[in-house]
Amino acid sequence: MRVQLPNGKFAAKTSKVYQFVNAGKGTVEEYFKWATECGLKASHSSKDRIICEKLDLDEIAEIKEVSAVNIPEGMDFNELNEFILNESENPADIAASWLEVDQMEDDSIAGFIDENLSPVTKESFERWGDVNTIDQVSPSWFKKDGLHIDIAAMKLTEIFGKEITEQDIVDYLTTYRKGRYKSSVDFLSDRYKSRFYQITGFKLTVAYAKHLRDLLFVSEAETTEVPF
Repeated sequence: MRVQLPNGKFAAKTSKVYQFVNAGKGTVEEYFKWATECGLKASHSSKDRIICEKLDLDEIAEIKEVSAVNIPEGMDFNELNEFILNESENPADIAASWLEVDQMEDDSIAGFIDENLSPVTKESFERWGDVNTIDQVSPSWFKKDGLHIDIAAMKLTEIFGKEITEQDIVDYLTTYRKGRYKSSVDFLSDRYKSRFYQITGFKLTVAYAKHLRDLLFVSEAETTEVPF
């Protein structure tokens, strides 16, 4: 039976997808899902071995016991992250914390401006900002038919629900080059990824971070083999 691929072409008879479908194991879609899962498991196993070698573990499940640290009570968000980044040697702790940070939204004024600001006129920047800092602004922010900064501030305030001033926009334009804005959440996320790389020697991905996080919270019953 001919096997048509998603791109419209037909699979070669020697290909694994052809053999999978013709062996009655499933559809083309099911093959690619299975192949992706197999590749992910192989990648995780390879990374698990690296961590086991670096931390002298017999198996990756032992990672729960690596350099366990007692987190002091009463820490705020920033103190907690600083503590984990500086004190924990456990890549699973780092990965789990990174996942939490990575899901956070940037609710700052600068972040909102970054996502919603349209080009403004150069003349309005000269009115509301310091003409001596105009060279700090990416030229693509200025357009003859752009918004006046005071109008932009008013429109952004209406959408954001909190006041955004002309000075907020000026500060954003002179602080961040276009397309290079990074929030405090982004910086914290980068610190976790850097710390993970420092401990393990390889980059952190969402899939592998979830794999390590799950190992932290797996119960004894789930890891104990049934003797029959």
